[in-house]
Amino acid sequence: MTEFTASNGIRVWINERGSTCTSTGRGSEHTQALREFFRHERDEELGRWRDPMNPNIVVYRLPHDDDHCGRCVRAIDERTGEQQRCWDSITGSDASLYEPDTLFDSAARYFAAHAVSRPWHDAKPGEVWVLTCDGEELLFMESHGAWYSRCGVRVVLEPPIDDPRITAGRRIWPEP
Repeated sequence: MTEFTASNGIRVWINERGSTCTSTGRGSEHTQALREFFRHERDEELGRWRDPMNPNIVVYRLPHDDDHCGRCVRAIDERTGEQQRCWDSITGSDASLYEPDTLFDSAARYFAAHAVSRPWHDAKPGEVWVLTCDGEELLFMESHGAWYSRCGVRVVLEPPIDDPRITAGRRIWPEP
């Protein structure tokens, strides 16, 4: 860790001699910044993410539980011990959908902060891709942030380009 900024704006770092340094602050402000710094350092050691909007909630990745619903995490409220498993396709990345200070709200913020970029996210208009959506390979053309599928003469609007149900894809035109 090189540098950390506490919630009160005070920067904390460890210098080349191994001493903890702060940018400013005295008394309780300084102490608060150091507490947050050491808590952040411990969170990194333990592989957890602390919700900046609700610091009592930590989120752990559960890659062994990833499935057709996407990436899985466990959100835990350290005050109460309440916990919830959440998947990014269910929770999404829009924290505004959930009640404030809920475990789902924190999980949504985690997924927003740890977005996964897939090759098809960078698709250009007019490109044709074979995408695996809900386990089925389908042919799609990108059109300004959405995928279109041609079914005979009818054009069907399909999922947005970053829909988590899309688990794999390869561009077929123009040839890569």
